This record gives sequence, C-alpha cells and structure tokens, in this order.
Amino acid sequence: MAKVEASATITIEDRLLESKVVKVAAAQLLEEIREKAHSSAQALVKDRTAKAVDKAIADVLAGPWRRTNTWGEPTGEAITLAELVRERLNEKAHDYGMSRDKPLTVLEKGVQDAVEAALKGELKPLVAEAQTKFRKALDDVLVSTLKKSLAEALQVRL
Repeated sequence: MAKVEASATITIEDRLLESKVVKVAAAQLLEEIREKAHSSAQALVKDRTAKAVDKAIADVLAGPWRRTNTWGEPTGEAITLAELVRERLNEKAHDYGMSRDKPLTVLEKGVQDAVEAALKGELKPLVAEAQTKFRKALDDVLVSTLKKSLAEALQVRL
C-alpha cells in the first residue's frame, strides 16, 4: 500500500474571522440576556400577582357579608365572615336520626361523625386491643377478689 501525505493551508482574513467570532458571541450573549430577562419578568409577575390575589382575598374575607334571599337580593345586616361561620357551626344539624330532645349543632355533629369514622376505621384495632386488655385486667381483679372473699368466708388459706 502506498502512503499518501497531503497538507493544506487555509488562510482566513483576520477581519472575517473577527466578524464571525463577534457575531457568535453576540448571539450567545443576547440569548442569555433574553432567558434571564424572561425568568426575572415571570418571577416578578408571579410575585405581584400572588400579592394582589392575597390582598383581594383578605379584603373579601375581612369585608362585610350580606345574607341574600333565594333570588340573591341582599337581606338583613352585614356581618363578618367569622360571625357567619360561627352562626353556621352553631346551627342545629338537620339529621333526622338524632334525638329530638337534644339536637346537635353542625360543629358537634361534625366532630361526632369524625370520631365515629375514626373508631370504625383506623382506631378499630386499637380499641379492640384495649378492650381485650381491659377485660383481662377486670377478670384478674374479679378472680382475685372472689378467691379472697371465698377464702375468708370459708376460713381457708390460699
């Protein structure tokens, strides 16, 4: 096989090279500036929007609330949201299965339902275990007391 050697000389004008390097550097720099400006603008808009929304929510919650009739017309005195929530929680719950002589409030009914659900759900095994331990402890006390009473009554030593 024959070996082939070749050499070539490339000549680029200094001005052309300088122009190309400057264009590439400028394009990269411009892209970086665009990205930073875009992310900064997004962060600023997000921050200002969040603050505006928070203020609007706070204003609505702090402002007066008016009751309305079924047609949406304002009725009665204006009250705060806290007063409205307090009233609603203290209203009697409409549960037809409850005792009529002492109906629960909405808050009491909610707590009762949550406790019942917990006792029937995640607490059920713990309650069963506690009942078993209680029965065993009660049996032990009863057996001990019964033995002691019988021994005293029959005048027998144990």
